Amino acid sequence: MTISDVDDVFTVLQNNSGEFITNIVEADLKFGTSPIGDAYGCMLTTRMIPVLYNMTGFVKKFQYPNISQTLSTEIGGANNLRFFASEQGSVSPNASMLGNDIANCFVSAKEAYKVVWQAGGKARFIYLPPGLMLAQVKSSLIDLELLEAA
Repeated sequence: MTISDVDDVFTVLQNNSGEFITNIVEADLKFGTSPIGDAYGCMLTTRMIPVLYNMTGFVKKFQYPNISQTLSTEIGGANNLRFFASEQGSVSPNASMLGNDIANCFVSAKEAYKVVWQAGGKARFIYLPPGLMLAQVKSSLIDLELLEAA
């Protein structure tokens, strides 16, 4: 992963009206800190931490001017992406052409909803956060509806 990859993902989300998940962490008069802009969230495996730490432009969480409003799983940010790691993050074993594992990095936006018009129909992606489902289910809902014109 490179800073160019981060910028590409940011551009795609911006071009599709994705809203930021986190707010800016403003600059402060503290040594060794860096402001963090409004950002999307990237969820990934802890196996990606060394890759991120070596990425040009990556700011580690302890370098934020104020970490009081961060999550314990956050490890840092780059441009307009903040990274959240879990040891249970998604990894596809032996998925590369060389037989190496591939870490799947999922980037999300808040209030993400998009209608994609297709020949003869449309598709839409619906996300409901936990607590908004009818049956009082404690999990979230992600639904992809494919509608065809008759």
